Amino acid sequence: VGNPVLTTLGNLLFGTRLSDYHCGMRGFDRDAILQLGLCTPGMEFATEMIAKAALHNLKMVEVPIVYHPDGRSRLPHLRTWHDGWRHLRFMLLLSPAWVFLYPGLALVIAGIIGMILLVPGPLQIGGIGLDVHTLLVAGVSVIIGVQVLTFWLCARLFASNIGLLPLPRALNQFVRGAPLGTGLIVGGLLFVIGLLPTLLSFQMWSAVQFGPLDYRLALRLLIPGLVALALGIHVFFASFI
Repeated sequence: VGNPVLTTLGNLLFGTRLSDYHCGMRGFDRDAILQLGLCTPGMEFATEMIAKAALHNLKMVEVPIVYHPDGRSRLPHLRTWHDGWRHLRFMLLLSPAWVFLYPGLALVIAGIIGMILLVPGPLQIGGIGLDVHTLLVAGVSVIIGVQVLTFWLCARLFASNIGLLPLPRALNQFVRGAPLGTGLIVGGLLFVIGLLPTLLSFQMWSAVQFGPLDYRLALRLLIPGLVALALGIHVFFASFI
């Protein structure tokens, strides 16, 4: 089970079309392999060789062979769950886009769509009514999504710094520019944008002598404001990282 599952996952993560990620019969160009900086100490070395070759756009060809049992009487060195987890863990470490980028983008996009639809007023979809409670969920989705995207950026830069992954050209240009200044400006703008509806909701509260408010009306101002405030603070300080 483990080999087909890990091979399928490897093909998905690294864009390969191989039938076996763990076959030990391999031939390779020595200079090309040495330039990959292979470093893993365990059985995941087999995965690292293929994954890094794919990430560096090296040509790979799979030649079918006939596999014969070796006839050894001793137990195999393979520890099924332990070594399988080592392979899976390493695949995920080499795939920050699948671990962080795509889930983060999905959360941000879903949250923004939800907020756009619900800020004007309640939404009825068939027999389901969506109101400020769903607006709150959408806002939290945006915040978590941006945090996950920040983890992706940190993981991508860290992997590049230690020679684990090559840095895409666009990201390389970004870090060579002025990411700190840009991040501080974006964070500051988000903070100001979020401050306006937050202060307006506070003014509404003071208008009723800080008594009860129509929560559906107040939260439609307060939730987007607090989301923007939280994002502004997060982007501002994450820029230093």
